Amino acid sequence: MRFILLLTCLCWGLLLAEAPIVTSVTASQRTDGSKIVDIYYDVVDIDGDTLSISVLLSDDSGETFAITPDTVNLSGDVGDDVMPGAGKHISWNTGSELNTFEEETYSIQVIADDGTIPPVYIQIPAGSFTMGRTTGTGDADELPTHPVNLNAFNIGVHAITNQQVIDIYNWAFGQGYIDCTDVTVTNIQGDQQELLDLDDGHCAIDWNGTLLEFGGSIHAIDAECPCIEITWYGAVAYCNYQSLQEGFTPCYDLSDWSCDWTAN
Repeated sequence: MRFILLLTCLCWGLLLAEAPIVTSVTASQRTDGSKIVDIYYDVVDIDGDTLSISVLLSDDSGETFAITPDTVNLSGDVGDDVMPGAGKHISWNTGSELNTFEEETYSIQVIADDGTIPPVYIQIPAGSFTMGRTTGTGDADELPTHPVNLNAFNIGVHAITNQQVIDIYNWAFGQGYIDCTDVTVTNIQGDQQELLDLDDGHCAIDWNGTLLEFGGSIHAIDAECPCIEITWYGAVAYCNYQSLQEGFTPCYDLSDWSCDWTAN
């Protein structure tokens, strides 16, 4: 049995609850014939919460993680009530698995969940589809039909809520990145565009003269409902502002709204 490309799952957290971060994942099979695989990892949780630790496997070099070891064959720092720390150890008895893992190459993903939020992202596997049309009126760039190939990507399990937009945009306002009025939110840096259409009757977010706040609408009875009347530019800016807030390099150039796919 061979294990390669040992991966880490970085969980994303709410603004007031830091999510755990798993690093330094390693795995090796014992040479005593026991078929036991030792998995080591470090996990940090700023809030000091007890964690739920799980293990996923990939047999396609990390494109998808669809294989779950039987939990009865996992022991050590796995399952519920695991404290954060360094040098955490999981023993996996592969010899007791119903599926054979002999002579295969796997990627391992260790996931830490502190219960602050449900799993945020799922992975969509790579695939192809046919785009465009053959006849009719419309934009010329819709002709002709053509195949489009997509790499695997992650997508949110839940829509971004009004409260999440309020929190990120209020942070961005405090940093001088956006301008807010009673009717609109726009970006200050780069090519100025409307990010949030506040005067639309469907919008559930209001500007109180100091901060954005939840005002409600017929489509949103509370702040946890999905945000609407946010423009494409607003969604792109939201991604940039969240990246900046969490210490990452933003993907988008707001001067021409292009994307740098190498950003972290």
